[in-house]
Amino acid sequence: KVHIGFQSCIMTKTVLFLNCFLRSPNWFFSDNQVRRIPRIVLASLEHSPDIVGVAEVFGDTNCSKMQNMFTQGGYSFIFPGSSHNTGLGCAIHPKYKVLAATFFPFVHSVFPDSLADKGFFIVQIEHKRTRKVLLVIVTHLQATYNEWTDKHMIKKIERVQMQQLLQISQYMSKLRYGIEYIICGDFNIDVHARSRVSRLFAALFPSARLNIQYTTDERKTIDYIISSSDIENIEAYSDSSTTPLSDHYLIRAEIRV
Repeated sequence: KVHIGFQSCIMTKTVLFLNCFLRSPNWFFSDNQVRRIPRIVLASLEHSPDIVGVAEVFGDTNCSKMQNMFTQGGYSFIFPGSSHNTGLGCAIHPKYKVLAATFFPFVHSVFPDSLADKGFFIVQIEHKRTRKVLLVIVTHLQATYNEWTDKHMIKKIERVQMQQLLQISQYMSKLRYGIEYIICGDFNIDVHARSRVSRLFAALFPSARLNIQYTTDERKTIDYIISSSDIENIEAYSDSSTTPLSDHYLIRAEIRV
């Protein structure tokens, strides 16, 4: 969809994000992801997206399988590289020309997330016809583990999440004026909650408040698509099948850039 205006060409892009982890029926490293990846890719392609961001796709086998399927569908498959991908598990699949890609590890983290290589992965893409440049970022912030930790640790985790948000925000503040961006990821923060980290999240990234639907079966809103441009619509798609795509819902946004 293209909107023609005075000296401008505004296009509506369809952006998807999914955290691909599935807690059940098995636990942790045995989540049958290699069997679910074909379904994840096919479910994504049904939306005819322009950009797809994913998190928690671990290991060379799973990455290769996803890469092959998205490539056959006409997409690039960009991830930080085998060393980072083992811990971060994030990748971006754009339909457009990739100009550059950079990974920034988070400076602060808390166990057990500190064992992973969490951070934010940035891909610079260019629309072939309009030559418009766009930054696409995928990230996965510190998890909370409230059921495992005491109040002291919960506060410590909240401070780390705030530091991670600030690290992303500080990078965004250094961008050249006029550069537009899209951020998708599992932030592990409910922007609608009454907490310090939620208030900071909303202040730094106001468009996060447009994510009003639950994004997990646990009735939490922790996955987001955020943009410096206008978000026309954003929805979360649950999967009620016997073996769902993920513990998380697929997020879809229509963004005018």
